[in-house]
Amino acid sequence: MINLMSMGGASGSPVFLAETGHVIGILNAGLTQPIPLYTKVEDSLQATGLVQTSTNFTYVVPAYYLASTLKHIRGDKRFALPPDTPTLQEIIQRSPASERKGSDQIKPLSESCESSDGSVFDVRVQPISYE
Repeated sequence: MINLMSMGGASGSPVFLAETGHVIGILNAGLTQPIPLYTKVEDSLQATGLVQTSTNFTYVVPAYYLASTLKHIRGDKRFALPPDTPTLQEIIQRSPASERKGSDQIKPLSESCESSDGSVFDVRVQPISYE
Protein backbone atom coordinates (compact mmCIF):
# COMPACT_ATOMS: atom_id res chain seq x y z
CA MET A 1 0.00 0.00 0.00
CA ILE A 2 1.33 3.44 -0.88
CA ASN A 3 0.24 6.99 -0.12
CA LEU A 4 -1.14 7.88 -3.54
CA MET A 5 -4.66 8.73 -4.68
CA SER A 6 -5.61 6.76 -7.79
CA MET A 7 -8.48 7.20 -10.19
CA GLY A 8 -10.91 4.58 -11.44
CA GLY A 9 -9.61 2.88 -14.57
CA ALA A 10 -5.95 3.22 -13.57
CA SER A 11 -5.60 -0.42 -12.50
CA GLY A 12 -2.69 -2.08 -14.26
CA SER A 13 -0.71 1.15 -14.58
CA PRO A 14 2.98 1.12 -13.67
CA VAL A 15 3.94 2.81 -10.42
CA PHE A 16 7.26 4.66 -10.68
CA LEU A 17 9.73 5.63 -7.98
CA ALA A 18 10.07 9.40 -8.42
CA GLU A 19 13.77 9.54 -7.53
CA THR A 20 14.91 6.99 -10.13
CA GLY A 21 12.04 6.46 -12.56
CA HIS A 22 12.15 2.70 -11.87
CA VAL A 23 8.87 0.80 -11.97
CA ILE A 24 8.26 -0.51 -8.44
CA GLY A 25 4.92 -2.16 -9.05
CA ILE A 26 1.58 -2.23 -10.82
CA LEU A 27 -1.42 -0.30 -9.50
CA ASN A 28 -4.11 -2.69 -8.30
CA ALA A 29 -6.85 -0.62 -6.62
CA GLY A 30 -7.50 2.49 -4.61
CA LEU A 31 -8.74 2.18 -1.04
CA THR A 32 -12.15 3.79 -0.54
CA GLN A 33 -13.87 4.93 2.62
CA PRO A 34 -17.62 4.81 3.16
CA ILE A 35 -19.22 8.04 4.33
CA PRO A 36 -22.86 8.47 5.29
CA LEU A 37 -25.26 10.07 2.85
CA TYR A 38 -27.81 12.35 4.51
CA THR A 39 -31.21 13.47 3.24
CA LYS A 40 -33.18 16.36 4.66
CA VAL A 41 -36.50 15.12 6.00
CA GLU A 42 -38.66 17.97 7.27
CA ASP A 43 -36.33 19.91 9.61
CA SER A 44 -33.71 17.22 10.24
CA LEU A 45 -31.07 15.24 8.40
CA GLN A 46 -31.41 11.46 8.26
CA ALA A 47 -28.72 9.01 7.16
CA THR A 48 -30.14 7.29 4.07
CA GLY A 49 -27.16 5.35 2.82
CA LEU A 50 -23.43 5.25 2.24
CA VAL A 51 -21.22 6.70 -0.49
CA GLN A 52 -17.72 5.42 -1.25
CA THR A 53 -15.12 8.18 -1.38
CA SER A 54 -11.48 7.96 -2.45
CA THR A 55 -8.62 8.05 0.02
CA ASN A 56 -4.93 8.72 -0.49
CA PHE A 57 -4.08 5.04 -0.23
CA THR A 58 -3.58 2.67 -3.14
CA TYR A 59 -2.81 -1.04 -3.32
CA VAL A 60 0.16 -1.86 -5.52
CA VAL A 61 1.41 -5.30 -6.60
CA PRO A 62 5.20 -5.10 -6.02
CA ALA A 63 7.50 -5.54 -9.04
CA TYR A 64 9.51 -8.26 -7.27
CA TYR A 65 6.31 -10.32 -6.84
CA LEU A 66 5.39 -9.90 -10.51
CA ALA A 67 8.94 -10.84 -11.59
CA SER A 68 8.90 -13.96 -9.41
CA THR A 69 5.47 -14.99 -10.70
CA LEU A 70 6.46 -14.47 -14.34
CA LYS A 71 9.61 -16.54 -13.79
CA HIS A 72 7.52 -19.44 -12.49
CA ILE A 73 4.99 -19.11 -15.31
CA ARG A 74 7.72 -19.13 -17.98
CA GLY A 75 9.07 -22.38 -16.57
CA ASP A 76 5.66 -24.08 -16.31
CA LYS A 77 4.72 -26.08 -19.42
CA ARG A 78 1.02 -25.63 -18.61
CA PHE A 79 1.36 -21.98 -19.62
CA ALA A 80 3.37 -22.60 -22.80
CA LEU A 81 1.96 -21.05 -25.94
CA PRO A 82 1.79 -23.05 -29.17
CA PRO A 83 5.02 -22.69 -31.20
CA ASP A 84 3.19 -20.85 -34.00
CA THR A 85 1.89 -18.10 -31.66
CA PRO A 86 2.81 -14.74 -33.21
CA THR A 87 4.66 -12.12 -31.21
CA LEU A 88 3.00 -8.78 -30.46
CA GLN A 89 5.26 -7.15 -33.05
CA GLU A 90 4.11 -9.67 -35.69
CA ILE A 91 0.44 -9.02 -34.86
CA ILE A 92 0.95 -5.27 -35.16
CA GLN A 93 2.78 -5.64 -38.49
CA ARG A 94 -0.07 -7.75 -39.93
CA SER A 95 -2.62 -5.05 -39.10
CA PRO A 96 -1.15 -1.59 -39.64
CA ALA A 97 -2.53 1.13 -37.37
CA SER A 98 -4.06 2.90 -40.36
CA GLU A 99 -6.45 -0.05 -40.81
CA ARG A 100 -7.62 -0.16 -37.18
CA LYS A 101 -10.65 1.78 -35.91
CA GLY A 102 -9.57 4.87 -33.97
CA SER A 103 -6.05 4.66 -35.41
CA ASP A 104 -6.01 8.38 -36.14
CA GLN A 105 -5.55 8.84 -32.37
CA ILE A 106 -2.47 6.60 -32.23
CA LYS A 107 0.89 8.28 -32.58
CA PRO A 108 3.51 5.50 -32.93
CA LEU A 109 6.90 5.80 -31.25
CA SER A 110 10.06 5.28 -33.22
CA GLU A 111 11.95 2.03 -32.58
CA SER A 112 14.64 3.91 -30.65
CA CYS A 113 12.12 5.73 -28.40
CA GLU A 114 13.49 9.11 -29.39
CA SER A 115 11.30 12.11 -28.84
CA SER A 116 10.94 14.97 -31.32
CA ASP A 117 13.69 16.93 -29.53
CA GLY A 118 16.15 14.02 -29.93
CA SER A 119 16.18 12.96 -26.28
CA VAL A 120 15.90 9.22 -25.54
CA PHE A 121 13.76 7.80 -22.76
CA ASP A 122 13.90 4.35 -21.18
CA VAL A 123 10.64 2.40 -21.08
CA ARG A 124 12.04 -0.94 -19.92
CA VAL A 125 10.66 -2.59 -16.78
CA GLN A 126 13.52 -4.02 -14.78
CA PRO A 127 12.55 -5.84 -11.57
CA ILE A 128 14.67 -5.05 -8.55
CA SER A 129 15.40 -7.75 -5.99
CA TYR A 130 14.82 -6.68 -2.39
CA GLU A 131 16.24 -9.87 -0.87
